[in-house]
Amino acid sequence: MAEVEVDVADEVVLASEVEDDEAGVRRYLNVAATIGRLLPDDLSPYLLAGATVIRREGRLCATVAVTTNPWKTAGSDGARQAQVFADAGFRAEWTSAAPLAC
Repeated sequence: MAEVEVDVADEVVLASEVEDDEAGVRRYLNVAATIGRLLPDDLSPYLLAGATVIRREGRLCATVAVTTNPWKTAGSDGARQAQVFADAGFRAEWTSAAPLAC
């Protein structure tokens, strides 16, 4: 089991995901279609630096791994990435683990 650390902004970060101080922290963002908008076939226009799509369920949902920059304010990279998806009309929620298939 991984230990869970909760920072001031109530963002969940898995301790096992912290590699070293210079690599940053990897967090997972679940992005889902809404009634008004399905996810596009290509999410790359919505991804900021350090973000990668690691799983897709067609045009309904996707899991995006966001590696944050350790030199910036805590949560600033992730908050910007989540806001990009929200501004595009998608639902974006943070998760503590990536739901990968076995």
